[in-house]
Amino acid sequence: MQTSVSRSTETSPVASDSPHTPRRLLLPFFAAVAGLGFLAHLGSKRNFGPDGDFLAAWGFVIVVLTIVPAWVRWLQLRRQGIASECIPFLPILGAFYALYFGLPVLVTDELATHGRDAPVSSLRTALHYAVIGWLALLVGYYGLSPRLPCRSVRLHWSVESGKSLAMRLLFLGSLAAVVSRMATIPRAVEQVMHMLMLMGRVGLGILLLLSLRRRLSNGWNVFVWAGLLPLFLLLQVGSGFVASLAYSALFVLMLVWATGSRVPATVLVAFGIAILLLRGSLPEFRDRIWEDPEAAAMGPLAKSWLFLEVIQDRFDEDGLELIPVAHHIAASRTAHLALFADVAWTTPDLVPYWGGETYKTIPASLIPRFLWPGKPVKEVGQAFGHRYAILDPDDQTTSVNLPHLIEFYVNFGVTGVVGGMLLLGMFYGWLSRKLNTVASGDGGIVIGAVLFTTLLNIESDLSLVCGSLWQIAVALFVVFRVLGRVIRPDDGDRKPAVPDQSRPHSSALNTTSGRPGTLPT
Repeated sequence: MQTSVSRSTETSPVASDSPHTPRRLLLPFFAAVAGLGFLAHLGSKRNFGPDGDFLAAWGFVIVVLTIVPAWVRWLQLRRQGIASECIPFLPILGAFYALYFGLPVLVTDELATHGRDAPVSSLRTALHYAVIGWLALLVGYYGLSPRLPCRSVRLHWSVESGKSLAMRLLFLGSLAAVVSRMATIPRAVEQVMHMLMLMGRVGLGILLLLSLRRRLSNGWNVFVWAGLLPLFLLLQVGSGFVASLAYSALFVLMLVWATGSRVPATVLVAFGIAILLLRGSLPEFRDRIWEDPEAAAMGPLAKSWLFLEVIQDRFDEDGLELIPVAHHIAASRTAHLALFADVAWTTPDLVPYWGGETYKTIPASLIPRFLWPGKPVKEVGQAFGHRYAILDPDDQTTSVNLPHLIEFYVNFGVTGVVGGMLLLGMFYGWLSRKLNTVASGDGGIVIGAVLFTTLLNIESDLSLVCGSLWQIAVALFVVFRVLGRVIRPDDGDRKPAVPDQSRPHSSALNTTSGRPGTLPT
């Protein structure tokens, strides 16, 4: 795609000794220190019995290690005024890793998975392997990945070209959504329709970036922030999957942070409370959808409003007690440390290592079903659930999530944990250098945000994530190439502008006024 930016530079230089930059960065520093102090206090209250000494301390170590990427980014911003990567993917990934494997032993001492208590000795083993795995990922990301050959993509466009491409993608995604709603889609082309619907998200991302860089008029800003974005998030509510809303919100936040814009803390807190309320009301919402044929036949927006009505009813009945209930449900779903401990307790003494069996479906997952109509259905979640007696022998429908880290262990033990996480870190770093730099342009950032959102799904098996990632990447490449040919940048926009990398820049200054970006209001 040969579209380009309409200005001579896409970013503005900023001196690293700007008096505003250090002051602005002090808040996250003190917030992180205060957060760590609070977690240390919570950990001191935990009691895992006479054999559970230092379990909370190991959880705290994991949390500290997972914020290392955030410290690295903070230091880059403080010293240079710009981070080496636009989207803070690894800091976000670290937050997920801490949530799954570190925080559980800091907030509760009653860890269980699928009704089975996690043995204390196995919890200790799982914590040790979680530390080893994250350290291996950091080595792969920061130490080995830079040695891989990598050429950054360059996808730039002018304002008008960007808006034109965004509207085409929004139309394509909306059309696919309407067709999927009104017609029965054959299984062979379901994935194709899903990819087409994903183009609507890409179109929204393009408009969000243009708006965050102060390149849109007031009318366009209202259209994006008061129309498209609320509709986009509301549709995720009606899906019945809280994770879908969370990942969609993270996609938006990645774009906001990529431009150096700031999100008010009140917005983040409010969104966190909203997620908890959704999580606490989800069982009742699903019961209504499954038991009431009329509710099941509702459209996406109608289901979203139904979900909000369920939350209102639950809140009117339980009040603030709904939040602790939601927290308990969410904690039980995200405490993959307990699952790891349960697996480590029986592997390899009772259940032998799988020897790479779960990775055999990766080649098939890279081929879309419309090219291979008879492609076997992936059943890793079913096989894993039965292999470790998590599912009843007669249960042939439930799928148990197999997180990346645990999958490495059940296949090859600690060797798999070290090698697998090392390779993941190398791949993450390579992809970030490919799509996540200033030189990549807004096109690279949007594509990166879509792919990074997929990669955050570390609670699923690798073949599922790899297959989705590959197919999404190919679909984006094809669409950008096809639609990019009909976009004609202005004569003055023939060459994409690449910022001077010899001096510090701030992606926060991608504005016409030259002041740090904030969310449009």
